[in-house]
Amino acid sequence: MSWLNLISGVIIVAIFLTSCSGINAIYPTATITETVTQKVYSELSYFNNYGELSGWLDSIRGEMKNYRQPEYNCVDYSWWLIDRARQDGYFIVFHPINPEQYNNSFTELQLDGGHAITATYINNKTYLIEPQNFEVFPKGDY
Repeated sequence: MSWLNLISGVIIVAIFLTSCSGINAIYPTATITETVTQKVYSELSYFNNYGELSGWLDSIRGEMKNYRQPEYNCVDYSWWLIDRARQDGYFIVFHPINPEQYNNSFTELQLDGGHAITATYINNKTYLIEPQNFEVFPKGDY
């Protein structure tokens, strides 16, 4: 199925739903958004502490395959780690980063171009995670 067919199907369903009498009274947009948000947050949780994050990363380290560019890049590694975290019930997000921020945060790699990493939050602190080598950098309060 092409993206155009998929998008067309979604639009047709949206038009149908909005044309149904009383649909907004039954399923207002805010309620749908709140329901989805609550479902995501009820199924995923933040790490309780740095030790839990570090232990989880160690436990999945062997699953990471040694992919090479250009077929597999930093974005792919980031989405892999986000998906893997979700499978175990953890909340990790995608985080684009510029080379200056990256080079000031991480020690194992130094970059000269934009990059994609991941982040999570533990006790009101942001932790940046390099998904290609699992290096973790505590960024500070959020």
